[in-house]
Amino acid sequence: MKRYLIVFFVMMVILAISFIYKTNISSNIFINFPKIEGKDVKKEGNTFNLFLFFSMHNCKSCLEIIDILKMLPKSFKIYGVVPGTELKNRGELIAMTGFDSDLLDMNDFHKYQPCYIPTLIGVMDGKIYFTIPVTPELKDHFYDIVMSYYYSFLK
Repeated sequence: MKRYLIVFFVMMVILAISFIYKTNISSNIFINFPKIEGKDVKKEGNTFNLFLFFSMHNCKSCLEIIDILKMLPKSFKIYGVVPGTELKNRGELIAMTGFDSDLLDMNDFHKYQPCYIPTLIGVMDGKIYFTIPVTPELKDHFYDIVMSYYYSFLK
């Protein structure tokens, strides 16, 4: 009987720990996204940060999304987040992908690194507002999708 009470007590402690973790820690995983110094703005500001996680080894049709991102209004600031090994060959990366904006090391964003690359993450004030996995099928609608997220944020 004593063993059963000890096992029951241990199980209750594990259950309590998992409940505390779920309610306090896991729900805030998208808060405190790394801020770019002086680039995060308030709601009345004019810039919304977009982080494109990609690699020069992604398929060409997936990387065509970069051209669409260049057409976005100036209210968006776009950052490329690439593996550190590719960041060392910056010239080759720019030549292959056409991405010539600010490039950041993916190792600095390890906690937020998506499972599927390329992925676009919309961030403001350290909070993620949307995550869009980039697929060739989205190419025709990508501009509208990003703008609809942006306008819904402004409301």
